[in-house]
Amino acid sequence: MNKSASVATFTKTFSKLSEGLAPGESVQVTSHGKPVGRFIREGERQRRRKVDLGQRLLQEPYSEQDGQQLVDAILRSV
Repeated sequence: MNKSASVATFTKTFSKLSEGLAPGESVQVTSHGKPVGRFIREGERQRRRKVDLGQRLLQEPYSEQDGQQLVDAILRSV
């Protein structure tokens, strides 16, 4: 559904217009019948899932020898 409102109507009834929109819907704002902008209602931000590093490391196929080489390399660089 394409909604349209003049600049005057948009400014006077902004709250009513914005509340009537679902996230992602928009209103085209016009001046003298010509489009001058578009108001798009934002949705809720997508929450990023936190990465459990400990769980991820358990899934990696590291041997004790690989771990020791890593520790040795870190100690040499210090």
